[in-house]
Order: sequence, then C-alpha cells, then structure tokens
Amino acid sequence: ANMAHELNSPLGAVISRSETSETSIEDALDRVSALIAGGGCELLEPALRMAAASEQEPLGYRERRKAAVDLERALAAEGIPTAEEVASRLVLHGLFIDPKDYVRLLSDPAAAAWIDFAGDLAAFRRTNGVIKQAAGSAARRIEALGLFSGISAGGAMRSARVKDTVEDALIIYRNQLRGDVDLQLLLPELEPIECYPENLVHHWSILIKNALHAMNYSGRLTITLDLEEGQQLVSFANDGPPLSEEV
Repeated sequence: ANMAHELNSPLGAVISRSETSETSIEDALDRVSALIAGGGCELLEPALRMAAASEQEPLGYRERRKAAVDLERALAAEGIPTAEEVASRLVLHGLFIDPKDYVRLLSDPAAAAWIDFAGDLAAFRRTNGVIKQAAGSAARRIEALGLFSGISAGGAMRSARVKDTVEDALIIYRNQLRGDVDLQLLLPELEPIECYPENLVHHWSILIKNALHAMNYSGRLTITLDLEEGQQLVSFANDGPPLSEEV
C-alpha cells in the first residue's frame, strides 16, 4: 500500500503533464503554420532561440514582477513599441531574455504571436522536464520495491553501498515519513561492500517500520552509518517510548 501510494504521485504527474505537453505542441504547430504562411520565415530561428532560453524553474510573484519591470525598461531602451505589453507577455511565458538579441522579432507586427509560439515551445520543454523527473522517480521506487520483495536465497553477492540500500528502504515508507516525522540521515559515502542488497533493504525496512510504529509516526528518527574497526554499522534511533521490561 505504501509503494502504491508512492507510485501514484509520479505516475499521476506523467499522465497530467503528458496532456499539457500535447496541448502545448499542438498550439505551437498551429501558430507557426499561420506565421510562416504570413511570410515570417526569417523570424523562426530567433523564436526558437527564445524558447530555448526559457526558465526551467517557475519564479515567485515578486521575482516575476521585478523581471517584468526590468524587461519593460530594456525593451523601451531598444525602441520596442508597447514595451509594457510585450514585457508582460514574455514574463507570462517564462521568457526572460535580453531584448537586444531579439529586436527584429519584438518589433514585428506579429510579435505577440511569435512570443506565444516561443512560449508554447518553452512550456513543452518544461513539461517534458517534469515528465522525465517523474518517470525517473517512479523507476527508482519500482527498483526499491523489487529489492524489498526479492529476498536472496544465496548465490553470488554483489557490490553495493550500504547508504544506497538504506535510501532504497526509505523510499518504501516515504509517505509515512512526511508530516510529523523529523528524519535525520547521517549517511556518509563509504566504500561499497559485497552483500545481498535486497536482504539489506528488507531488514532496514523492518527496522524503519518498527521505529515509526514505536514513535506513533511522530517525532525524530535518526539513521546513522558509521565505520567501526573496518565494519560498517547502521544504527536507528527514535525519540519514542522505551521498550517495556517484559520485552
């Protein structure tokens, strides 16, 4: 159930963003077809450069407002008509450019349509970045689930980092580690060891589950990896109640 919940988020992002991506590219194709038909072929190259220069990370309100003011001034300095309107449109699409590199495009009567075209391509690029990230997250969680469910019965050991096996186990309980749980990880990059990684993931998962239960899913959970006399030691500590004397 934990892993199903964890997979739901990245897969949901892939599905929703795929629809957005499809809309963006369809809009871009419609716009550029009309623009080229109108004789604007020479502006295609700067429009593509403009799209490639788009910001990948969304800006906050204050950052967008400052960017709009700065762009408006720069546009006015280049003699671009309706500088305020053009600046607002550029910021709306996340196109934070140096106007002097696009004077011909921005001065064109069809500048708004070219900016929208570049904005559609920029949106497509950003959306694909989210899809790539979500797909990688889903793949990582599926890998962790495979390790958790694949207890080794023997055979050849494999080289793996203990730190990675702990992080794989944490993926399984990521949903329960949010909210009131303060997770502290002290996991240095130690040398790989020969082991059965799936067995380690399984054992760490049991310890994490027991620790969360003891904490009533609230408080601090600290996982530490140390090197003692050539041996790698993983310890789990939480601020839940101590075990009873009967135990």
